Amino acid sequence: MTASGQVEPIAPDHSRDITIPSLFYDRGTGPDADRIALSVHSSGQETALSWFEYFAEVKRVAMGLVDVGVVRGDKVAIWGVKHPESVIVEMAVLCTGGVVVWIADNSVMDEIRYIVDHSGAKCLVVSGHESIITPALSLLNECAGLQTIITDTIADADDQGSDGVIGFDALGLRGVELEMAAAGTFEELTGRVDGDDCAFISYTADHGVLPKGAMLSHRNVISAAKQLMAVDPCQKTDDYLSYLPVGWIGEQMMTICSSVLVGSTVNFTEHADTRLADLQAVSPTILFAPPRVYGQIMRHALDRYFRAKGLFQPLFNQALSVGQRVAELMLAKKPVPLLLSVYHRIAFHGVLKGLRKQLGLSRLRNAYVAGAALRPSHFYFFHALGVNLKQFYGRTEVTGITAVHRTGDIKFDTVGKPLPGTFIRISPEGRIITTGDTFFGGYHKDPSATAEVTWDGGFASDDKGFFDKDGHLVVFDRTKEIFTLMNGQCFSAHFLETRLKRNQYIKDAWVIGDKRPFIAAIICIDEVMAGKAHDKSKSLSYQALSQMPDVYTLIAEQVLKANEDLPDHMKIKKFINLHKPLETDAGELTRTRKLRRSVVERRYRPLLKAIYANDIFIRYNTSEGVRPEQSGPMGIDLTIRTVAGKSS
Repeated sequence: MTASGQVEPIAPDHSRDITIPSLFYDRGTGPDADRIALSVHSSGQETALSWFEYFAEVKRVAMGLVDVGVVRGDKVAIWGVKHPESVIVEMAVLCTGGVVVWIADNSVMDEIRYIVDHSGAKCLVVSGHESIITPALSLLNECAGLQTIITDTIADADDQGSDGVIGFDALGLRGVELEMAAAGTFEELTGRVDGDDCAFISYTADHGVLPKGAMLSHRNVISAAKQLMAVDPCQKTDDYLSYLPVGWIGEQMMTICSSVLVGSTVNFTEHADTRLADLQAVSPTILFAPPRVYGQIMRHALDRYFRAKGLFQPLFNQALSVGQRVAELMLAKKPVPLLLSVYHRIAFHGVLKGLRKQLGLSRLRNAYVAGAALRPSHFYFFHALGVNLKQFYGRTEVTGITAVHRTGDIKFDTVGKPLPGTFIRISPEGRIITTGDTFFGGYHKDPSATAEVTWDGGFASDDKGFFDKDGHLVVFDRTKEIFTLMNGQCFSAHFLETRLKRNQYIKDAWVIGDKRPFIAAIICIDEVMAGKAHDKSKSLSYQALSQMPDVYTLIAEQVLKANEDLPDHMKIKKFINLHKPLETDAGELTRTRKLRRSVVERRYRPLLKAIYANDIFIRYNTSEGVRPEQSGPMGIDLTIRTVAGKSS
């Protein structure tokens, strides 16, 4: 008994398993409970909650959920709830033993209806104004399992709602009343949760396909967080700045799981238009963000300094140029010349370090690119500032992150190496197969879809890729052109074309090989750079320059460089230097310079036939590849050059 006569709560039994609720209980009642857990930044103002305050809020909401009928295993859908209420509600659901079903903020009503109904959600927590709440209320009659809608539109704290609707404040009051009547209930609930209990159902969908609900357990998410921290350790003094939608599984791992594992602070920015200012105010140590955010930061920095007056602008340009050159060499693990190293030290301490601080990046220990690959120029920019920017790879079905760059071992065209405890294999068809403790529990109510993606105890992604010679995973973008060789092995034409076009001597490239015995390329030289290399830029036409033996040798060297680290079947075996540039006016490229494959394949079909007929040259009728108004000879001998290994 306490001095007030109330029953002393019994500490929950967490000896059986480590779960998110057990970790959270320890944080909220431990010696560091006065440290900041959550912080929301808005227009220069900060609202913070300590772990003790966070714990008290979660306990109040969790008991309120219990009072409206939520029990272990029940699903609670969350839509449109802002920070920090979003994570408070989520943690409360987990502490009851419930399952969180996140609905993306930009979901349309048909998607929301499907997810609420398919998941069997007992409660829907929703925030926003009446344009959102009114259609949400209709779900009570449309979704058989939905019993209660919890919303912030009911203003009065004593308003218990009607017809299955209750306000946030009323829910909290009911939670307080239940805790007073049944002390120790919260502790008992958190102690019942098992590591294999489902914690999240994360709905994913491809275009034109109904969303599938990936079931992830407490063990899945904790394992993912621990595996990442084995590579990049986190500390209780860390500040994480949330830039991702809270429903993304990677964000769940950071805001919900990693924070309770180490006691770090999660910072939220309330408005998208203040993100850059909030970044400067927080100066985080850890950052996950999509490529567009890094692009915004880079544009903000460049715009600011390019508008500088006097001598500072040329000084900045020179400092950035030096920094990027050093970053390129260091990322490629090449030695930095002594003189360049001296220039870099001056440039970094004189200009770049100050810029990094002004952007809010001075404390940043690890920055991760989420969702898509980052442009090489962006990569070099941040590394020039001394920002440890990394890429990672993962899928929802394997709890978000399975491979990541290691500090000091970063290659911008890869996603790094598998995390400790995660095993990645490449199937004969090139599919990425992942096994480990992060492998999901299947798709909710969809065993056939689960069977389709399960291969030898692991997740068989529709992503394809390979490991380079250094053990880095290279992933082909699912939205880009994936083709198959005659032997069934896959390759990404877009990936190879991008590698070729990074070279200063190659302006455009078209990679072929679909249903063929090997891969080949049609290459358009960069007339200026190739001409400078042989001092022929003014004396020869493009056509003549492209067919020079020395230029062919130069391009062959560049193709060999592009082939480095690639599996043998993905190497370009032959190429032709096209006698003319690919043109937008000829319909060969779009206005944004994207290749029109159907056009070039039809126009240059004789070249393809010659390459795979094992010819060494072709007499090509150039009238097939030029516009009528162009003059010049109507025939030219084009060399077919073999660059690596056998052609079949």
